[in-house]
Amino acid sequence: MANSFTFNSVDYSTYGLLVTNVERWGFAPVRLDAQQRGGGTGASVGDAVYYGAGVIRLRCMVRATTIAARQGYLDSIRAGLAPTLGQKLLLLDDETGQSAAVNRGYLVLLQSMSELALRPGAYVVEFDLEFLVPRGCAVAAVEVDRTVTLTGSPQTVYEPNDVAAVVYGTRRARPVWEFTNSSATPVSSVTLANVTAGTTMTWTGTLAQGDKLRLYAFERHAEKYRAAQADWMNAMYGFGSAQGFVELLPTVRNQLTVTGIASGSVRLIYRGEFL
Repeated sequence: MANSFTFNSVDYSTYGLLVTNVERWGFAPVRLDAQQRGGGTGASVGDAVYYGAGVIRLRCMVRATTIAARQGYLDSIRAGLAPTLGQKLLLLDDETGQSAAVNRGYLVLLQSMSELALRPGAYVVEFDLEFLVPRGCAVAAVEVDRTVTLTGSPQTVYEPNDVAAVVYGTRRARPVWEFTNSSATPVSSVTLANVTAGTTMTWTGTLAQGDKLRLYAFERHAEKYRAAQADWMNAMYGFGSAQGFVELLPTVRNQLTVTGIASGSVRLIYRGEFL
């Protein structure tokens, strides 16, 4: 690859695509949520600051040797970037090819493709691609997908497992947590604590043998797999109104505690996040 990108594991230089200019935010977009609350002596305002979605704009050029090839390249590009495919990993050539701690990408959706600027007789076309980045951050190019066997309750788990390793990134990573109960004894609650960060979340509900509980820290959502029915269902009912979702602190090794499952596993899937 050279001055192009990979999207959803497809190298777009295959379609004659070159990236001639990149525009992205210098710092993650910040959003302010101001809520007015009534009080005994008047209204008070509570402000919540959070990071919003970002945008990446790529100026692109596609070169071909025939009109038919140019049309075929554009057809493949449109089909491959279709936003209906969901969020996919975008890797720019100039941000990869380094170490695992440095290589970065973006989980994106195509937001728009500009009008085509054709060069008659040259089989060249130029256009802009605009990608929405819902997380408002860059992510590690390599995804962590790790399963830890649980043999007692409570049980301490470290992430990363390697004592000399840390969670890559400059902001908190927001994993997908998946808990499985392997015991014939039903589980009545699952508690996950990040001792390093000082955060805890508890889900209250029943997990029979073979059932799974999946928690999405970024989406703030929970679902449960029922082994007997072989289906997934919404599991947000298991949280209280003040519950949060456990995240991972960057640049350190996180100590976690899982309580409630004496025989089973916890799986975590995430990418390091960078402002």
